[in-house]
Amino acid sequence: MLHVRSLLSATAFAGLVVITSADATAQFHGLRNSFRIDNSHSGVGSEINVFTGWQWQVPGPLVSTGGNAHTVGGCVSQGTCTVSSNYGILRVTGSGNGTNCASSGVGLRLDQAPQAQFSDTMTVVSSSLPHGTPVQLVVGVVLDGFATITDSAPYRAFRAEFAVGTVQPVVAGGAGSASTALTTTVGASMQVVGSVHVDLIANGLASLGIPPQSATFACDLLATMSVVCVTPGASLRWASGGTYALVSATATPAGGGCGTNSPLLAATMPVLGQTQTWSVSGATPSQPAFLIASLGPPTTASFGPCVVRVDLANAMHQVATATDAAGACTFLLAIPVDPAFAGLHFTAQSLVLSPTGPLLGLAQLTNAITARLGT
Repeated sequence: MLHVRSLLSATAFAGLVVITSADATAQFHGLRNSFRIDNSHSGVGSEINVFTGWQWQVPGPLVSTGGNAHTVGGCVSQGTCTVSSNYGILRVTGSGNGTNCASSGVGLRLDQAPQAQFSDTMTVVSSSLPHGTPVQLVVGVVLDGFATITDSAPYRAFRAEFAVGTVQPVVAGGAGSASTALTTTVGASMQVVGSVHVDLIANGLASLGIPPQSATFACDLLATMSVVCVTPGASLRWASGGTYALVSATATPAGGGCGTNSPLLAATMPVLGQTQTWSVSGATPSQPAFLIASLGPPTTASFGPCVVRVDLANAMHQVATATDAAGACTFLLAIPVDPAFAGLHFTAQSLVLSPTGPLLGLAQLTNAITARLGT
């Protein structure tokens, strides 16, 4: 049996300071949106600037949307953005494009981070444990989606972070998850802050377009924050009424394989504390089979008609005894019960040896599946 735990690593970051229960009696909670889309031309400003400021004691979500466009002669620049902030769930989407010209440079940028942000007050409560009893929490952040920019001199930076007490897990530069443990006590209260930051800047358009250059940007980032109390008898109370629960388990098709007749790989949900089943069907009978897995989203590597979606440089594998007479086999993965692993992504694909297979004349290759651990 393959254990997902062997794929994992975690990093902790310094964060905010614990606020005592006496300091947190106001039980603050609030939301804040902010973004700028700059479409200026040489000497002529043009932008949309959205800033809500902190909206305290309000329910979520807080949604802000806007767009801007500017055209001068043959130069053009335009963009849109939508920000949604809620307690524990933040999303930023946007797109834009521009073309400079011989007489003018062009601005094309999405910035003014953090674009989406929330603040909440968390209190550790218990009806059975004395005040001051040590309590263990697991703090996590999951970032899904993308942020891209195409330009001759692009700048791209994005991240999601969740500051809880003295810890601040961060996911930066790509989809993924991060978590860390936090020790506190029954009766303690603390302010927590979650945020999503994105900066996409087309520096190449700022110069004169001789010849003209074009650039585009796009983003769709979704951050989910969670806090889990792992000490029996204790629980968490949130001023906003939010739950800050773990993300849901998913298993998503990720392409790959070798044409219409390739074997089929299917998977059950990777639920924490359960065994996930991966099933191969339609393969060559009575042949050794491998399940190959790597952390992170799918990659792309072509071998003749086959597309490998697993990161082979960082992959691990498991050998099945053989496919059966019907060309089927099963792999079992033990998913850790530890909530610190919620949100972790990995991609898997199965290879079945076959003397006449399309993969280098040696094997068959299934489709790939990207799994996200959760509840």
